[in-house]
Amino acid sequence: MIGWLALIAGVCMACRLLLPPRLSVVLPLVAAVLILVAGIFLLIERRNLVLDRWGRAICSAGVAIYLIFPLATIAGGDIEGGIPVGAQVVWQTVAIGAVIAATPLLIVGGALLLLRGPQVKSR
Repeated sequence: MIGWLALIAGVCMACRLLLPPRLSVVLPLVAAVLILVAGIFLLIERRNLVLDRWGRAICSAGVAIYLIFPLATIAGGDIEGGIPVGAQVVWQTVAIGAVIAATPLLIVGGALLLLRGPQVKSR
């Protein structure tokens, strides 16, 4: 489940520039919801030995980096304003970098979770 959520969210983020404007507005919202749900499932399943460690770690990194995006957007004043104009350049760069960095991490982490399937630990 986590693999599908992360993979679909990453693909939504990657495809938003290729699709018509109406869909490019909906895809970031769908991706945000999927990423938040994947993050919640990752928190619940953090000690699950059946899931692939690398896939789980990469998905967790993608979710964490994506969560920087709304924080940087708010800090940059794009939503509420109130900070000096010179600081907006820094926070906008951080927000764009977070989205760009999270996309491949979510796709690769989701693919690893799906391709490697349940791993059974030998004791």
